[in-house]
Amino acid sequence: MLKDVSFRVKKGDTVAVLGPTGSGKSTIMLLLQRLYEIQNGAITIGGISIKDIDRRYLRSRVGIVLQEPFLYSRTIEENIGITSDKPEPDKVRDMAKVASVHDVIESFEEGYETIVGERGVTLSGGQKQRVAIARTLMKDNDVLIFDDSLSAVDTETDAKIRAELQERCKGITTFIISHRISTLSSADMILVIEDGCISECGTHEELIRREGMHKRIYEIQSMVETTEREEGTLNA
Repeated sequence: MLKDVSFRVKKGDTVAVLGPTGSGKSTIMLLLQRLYEIQNGAITIGGISIKDIDRRYLRSRVGIVLQEPFLYSRTIEENIGITSDKPEPDKVRDMAKVASVHDVIESFEEGYETIVGERGVTLSGGQKQRVAIARTLMKDNDVLIFDDSLSAVDTETDAKIRAELQERCKGITTFIISHRISTLSSADMILVIEDGCISECGTHEELIRREGMHKRIYEIQSMVETTEREEGTLNA
């Protein structure tokens, strides 16, 4: 349950959300789509309460990519273009490039005509996430939500996707939920959620100067990355 959660986001900003499982991160995102109704307080977009916005219209303007996205038993092209009435092949490929999955698709024998099994069983976790990102980008969004949807890709691909999104999605307010500090570090604002409350709020540079969860996780992940690099050098 969320308690006394309050924050303001400027249009076009990127907000990162960090916190342990069950802390309330995904609840905030569900409230934004009115998949949960607000019991107390209010959420406003452009000064208008989301309770006064038609649910269907609100959800049509908010794109969300989940950690474990659902893919249909159709071709990859159809999976990416399914959010559009008349998906243009060039746009499908363009969005696949933004999601860093175009080259992967082209490597398949059937390319974009490759049939994927239900829930994308023929694709790896990272490939499914990237196809889902491309699919979400096919429609017009005012708000984008990435709910731990970069967790299955390596850090290099993660950084490449975020750089593309930053360039292509200017003006779109973006929320990124992740446990990977490198994914969150370039956000305009980072919210740390613990036990349903905001325990920290600030930029990456501000939060690593404070004694809190963000700094602790950053230090642990930095140590792991350093160890992996050193082991890689020794094994080279």
